[in-house]
Amino acid sequence: MGAAQGAHTAVYLSVVPGFGAAIVIGGRLFRGAGGIAGELGHVSVRDDGDICVCGCRGCLTIVRRNGPGLVEDIATALGRPLTLDEVISLAAEGDVPVRRWLTDLGRTMAHPLTGFVTMLNPDLLVVDSALGPAAEPLVDGLRDTLERRTTPMVHQGLDVRPGRLTTTAISTGAAVLAAQRYVERLVSGRTPLSPRLR
Repeated sequence: MGAAQGAHTAVYLSVVPGFGAAIVIGGRLFRGAGGIAGELGHVSVRDDGDICVCGCRGCLTIVRRNGPGLVEDIATALGRPLTLDEVISLAAEGDVPVRRWLTDLGRTMAHPLTGFVTMLNPDLLVVDSALGPAAEPLVDGLRDTLERRTTPMVHQGLDVRPGRLTTTAISTGAAVLAAQRYVERLVSGRTPLSPRLR
């Protein structure tokens, strides 16, 4: 589905509304032991960073704000108020300061991902489709840093690209996951089939 179709091990990176990663292995969402696999926002990227609400120091979500905070930070850097739609439009138009800021964000996000992609060895990283054209400079920053900080065995087989599902990515993924779980329960006999379907 979307940009990840056909990939064996894919990671979807969310920026809006928050930093996170959905890990899909063999077509199945990997949740981890406690259901929090992919909690990218609370990976420490600066030992000397501020204390986060989670209790750790220098989390990605503190060093680089996401969602509305991300837009505010870009607006502050440019010295004028902006909306997410305006950031996306400016990036699409080739606005150099906006694209540079997004490329730097991609480089910052790549730091906690270097160990992650080395251990997991995914074939695909998909960057938040809600960013539209603004995902392209972020992808450039991610790709550049991952190529410099991982071995050729890791990054030469890794495709980093923007998502294609725009604002429907999360809801589409949730619907597919719910349908998948329902079918699993039907097959295992844990969910009775509706009399109308018998």
